[in-house]
Amino acid sequence: MKHVLVSLVLMGALQCGAGEIVALTETPVAEFALPDGSVLTNAYVWRRSSQGLMVMHDGGSYFLNFKLLPDDWKAVYLDPPAEDQPIVAQPAEPEAKAKPVQDRYGVAAVLAEIPDLDVAARELLLGAASTGALDAKILLLGVLQNLLADNRAEAKRFVLFLEEKEYELDEVDRDLLFRPCANCGGDGRLNKTCTTCNGSGKCPRCDGVGTRKSSFDDSRMHCTTCRGTGVCSKCKGDGGFSPPCLECKGAGKVVNLQYCEILRDRIVREVNAVASPDRWVAVTSSASSHIDKVLSKIPNLKEPARAFYLSEEYGGGMDTNLVVVCLMHSLLEEDFQEAERFNRMLDVLFREAEVLDAGKYLKPCGNCAATGWIQRDCRSCGGSGKCSRCEGSGERTLEIDGSKVHCTTCRGSGKCTRCQGKGVIQFVCQSCKGRGRVLERQRTEIKLGLLVDRLNEFHDER
Repeated sequence: MKHVLVSLVLMGALQCGAGEIVALTETPVAEFALPDGSVLTNAYVWRRSSQGLMVMHDGGSYFLNFKLLPDDWKAVYLDPPAEDQPIVAQPAEPEAKAKPVQDRYGVAAVLAEIPDLDVAARELLLGAASTGALDAKILLLGVLQNLLADNRAEAKRFVLFLEEKEYELDEVDRDLLFRPCANCGGDGRLNKTCTTCNGSGKCPRCDGVGTRKSSFDDSRMHCTTCRGTGVCSKCKGDGGFSPPCLECKGAGKVVNLQYCEILRDRIVREVNAVASPDRWVAVTSSASSHIDKVLSKIPNLKEPARAFYLSEEYGGGMDTNLVVVCLMHSLLEEDFQEAERFNRMLDVLFREAEVLDAGKYLKPCGNCAATGWIQRDCRSCGGSGKCSRCEGSGERTLEIDGSKVHCTTCRGSGKCTRCQGKGVIQFVCQSCKGRGRVLERQRTEIKLGLLVDRLNEFHDER
């Protein structure tokens, strides 16, 4: 909401006498020059705090700290009047009624759910939404928060806004917003073998013939199980089922919660910094960063230094070191899920800088050729993939009379039940535990020690 601020000053006009100083109020100024030569278009004062002014303009927002005002401006606008100067009473102006904020994108409820978003930042975003400023950040927060809440329909609504307004979001890697569903392998459906016919599609009672031998004589009679069709009554001859995957709801992909959470928290810190420039905006300010949990376990990190990096006294400066320290410690603890989180944080938070080459600390596993799996011939079938009892025929011969009967071991499929006819057995490589890479432990320990020493030094030097 825009507030009426009479005679508030934005540094950047010509340095001139007190009577000629240009004041910026709620009425937009077409072009307003700043000291560095840049120009704000359609600028107006949106909010005043004890520290300075928040100015909105076509390009976003600009904060002016009162401490940076020239001395003659301070004398005119900040200093109280001298005792020998009479104070002329001004007639009280009627209090302006608050203008209701227009929630253009229906984002108010979403912003209220975002953790670590300051009240001042929320008000800033709502006020900016009514004027069209900060649109990209507002809409992106709407997308991310709804994805994290598994509300894809609402997330899509914000995506359509972004597309129709033709915003180029270089900070977002759209390929990382979702990941293939591990439950269905990205297919969206689960392929399950029919346990009744063991995948053959044939009726197990008549072996697909449609008739079966009578128990009294050698005559053939109608198979009542399949009603003479010879088809498995459970899978209808398909040999299996393909139900939709419940985890991804048939989409084949799920939200990458880790990436969306890190990206959302970065935008939250940026908006908090704009709304409250004196606020603590270091990477450790977000509880979802998990840095506080890992720092408590770092060996040789002094307790005063640990407390300092987790306090509001720390305002940044060692953020990259803190994230890498947590990454190295997570690798040594073999907590690879946390290590992946911190590696993703480096990519998202410091995307313009090459902070760490993770390949130096993880090398390909030689035991499984970096596949994560070990493959061996099936011992049951000797690698043939055939049922060892019926030798792949699906039938076996009775020793009493030489007649053929249904093989109960493979249920007539002829396939080895252990390897499902593949001839090989796959199991997780124990050397890398299925990851395909192993840790360079000595190098990682050295890197962690050097970083901890630097963190202790930085604390001692402050």
